[in-house]
Amino acid sequence: MYYIIRRGDSLHSIAVHYGTTVSNLMALNPQISNPHKIHVGERILISSKSKKWGSNESSQHRGR
Repeated sequence: MYYIIRRGDSLHSIAVHYGTTVSNLMALNPQISNPHKIHVGERILISSKSKKWGSNESSQHRGR
C-alpha cells in the first residue's frame, strides 16, 4: 500500500496512523535519507501486505 505525503505530515504521524514505526517506513523507502525531510506529493510505501485501511493503491489521512 502506498501513501501520498500531504502538507503537515511527518513520518512519525504516518507511522502512528498506520500502526508501524518510522524505522519500518525508512526500511521500506530507501529513497528517504532523512526522516525529517519528506515532501508533499511524494509517494511512500507503507506496507506491501497491509489491508487495514482499505485496498486502494493510494491512501491518505489528515496530517497535523
